Amino acid sequence: MKNIFLLLFSLFSTNTFGQGFLSADTLDYIPKELKEIITSKIERVISIDIDGDDQNDFIVLSQSEEKYIYDEYWVSSDLRIWLTKTTSEKRIQYVKFLNIDNDPEMEVYEASGYEDGIDYLLYDLNLEIGKQEILFFFNPIILEDDKYYWGYPWDIMNMLVKNIDGELKILSSLDHDIIREGEVTFPDDQIIFPCIFFNGTSTQQNINVEEIRDIKWRTVEEIYETVHNR
Repeated sequence: MKNIFLLLFSLFSTNTFGQGFLSADTLDYIPKELKEIITSKIERVISIDIDGDDQNDFIVLSQSEEKYIYDEYWVSSDLRIWLTKTTSEKRIQYVKFLNIDNDPEMEVYEASGYEDGIDYLLYDLNLEIGKQEILFFFNPIILEDDKYYWGYPWDIMNMLVKNIDGELKILSSLDHDIIREGEVTFPDDQIIFPCIFFNGTSTQQNINVEEIRDIKWRTVEEIYETVHNR
C-alpha cells in the first residue's frame, strides 16, 4: 500500500488536471426547428457543442415504431443531421463527452450492455462522414482512497485527464492481469484492453481488481497505437 500511495502522490501532485467529461444540458422544451426535420415523436433533446465551433448542437431521442426502441439523431447547430442510431430502453447505456485529442470534435465515452456484460469504449467522432469510429475498448478503474475498484458506469464521476506540457493525457495502464468475462466484445483488431482510470465512488468495494502495473499518463494516440499494435 505504501508503494501505491507514493505512486498516486507522484501522479497527482505535479501537473494541473485537464478537462474530463463535459456537461450536456437536457432541454426542458423542444425547439420548433427540430420538430420540422424530425417528424417522429421527440422524447428528449440534449444540447452540447459536439464539433467545437462554440455553438451548441443537439442529440435528439425519438420514439421508434418498434417497442422499446428509440431513434437517436445527432444534429448540428445549423440543423444538419450528422448521424442516426438506434438504442433500446432495455440496454444499459451511459454516454459522456470529452475532448482528449488534437481535433475540435468531441470524443465519446460509452458504457453499454446488459446485466451479463458491459462494454466500455471510446469513440472518435468523424462528423464529415457521419460516423462514430471506435478508438478502443478498455477496462474502467476507479481510484478512490488510494485503492483500485472496478469502474461500474453508475459509480464513475470523471475520467482522469491531465494537461502536461500542452498535451492532454489519460491516466492509464497497458500492463495488468485483468481478464474480462461475460458477454462482452473482444474486437479482432485490438490486442490489449488498456486500463483507463476515473474518479468516483465505488458501490461494490468487495470486488477485487487484479494487479495493475505501469500506470502512467498517456495520450489517446499513444494508447491507440499500442493496443492496436500499429
